[in-house]
Amino acid sequence: MTAWIIQQQRERRASDQLKEEDNGGDEGSDSGAGKEAGAAAVTGEEQGLATERPVPTLRVLTSTQPAVLAAANVVAAAVPECSVVAQSGLNPISRGSSGAAGSAAAITEDPLASMGFHERFPGGESFADLVRRLEPSLLDIEASTDPVLVMATSTPCRALRAYALNLPVVEVMGAASSSAATALANDTHCVVELMPKPAGGMTERVHYLN
Repeated sequence: MTAWIIQQQRERRASDQLKEEDNGGDEGSDSGAGKEAGAAAVTGEEQGLATERPVPTLRVLTSTQPAVLAAANVVAAAVPECSVVAQSGLNPISRGSSGAAGSAAAITEDPLASMGFHERFPGGESFADLVRRLEPSLLDIEASTDPVLVMATSTPCRALRAYALNLPVVEVMGAASSSAATALANDTHCVVELMPKPAGGMTERVHYLN
C-alpha cells in the first residue's frame, strides 16, 4: 500500500511540474525575455539543477479500531508529509446482537444485501445511522485540497463510495455490480481510487495490494 501511495504522489508531482513548464512556455512566447527564461529553465532541468517541489501532503483518515490505526501509522512512517486523523465515524456498522461471536446470524449469509435503508440490526445500527455518523468524515474529505486516504473496513468505505458516485447506499451494500464493489464486498486488500473529473463526476480504479 505504501509503495503505491508514494508512486501516486510522485506521479501527481510530475504532472504538476509539466503543467508549470507548459504555462511558462506560453507566457515566454510573448517576449524575448520570456523565451530566454524558458530556455534557461530547460537547460537547468537538463543539468539536474531544477528545484524539486515538495511532496503533496497526504491526509489519512482512519477508524479507531486498533488494527486499522496500526496500519495507518505504518503508512505515516513510510510516506513523507503524512498526517493521520482517527475518526469513530469510520468504524464498521454496529450489528448489535447479530454480530456477536458464535451467534446464528454471525455464521450465516451476510444480511446487508437484504436490509432496507432504515432497517436496523437488533441492538445495532441501520444504513441511515451509518451515513449520519459519516457526515463529519465526508466534510473533512471534501474540504481537503490534498490527497486523502481513508483506511477503514468495508461498510463505511462502501457508504463513502456510494456518496462519491451518487449511488443509493442500499445498492452498494448489496450484490457487487462492479470491480470496485466486488473489492469492497469481501476481505480483498485493495485501494479504491476515486478521482474527480474536470467536467464533474468521478473516475474509479481498483489497486489490489496482495
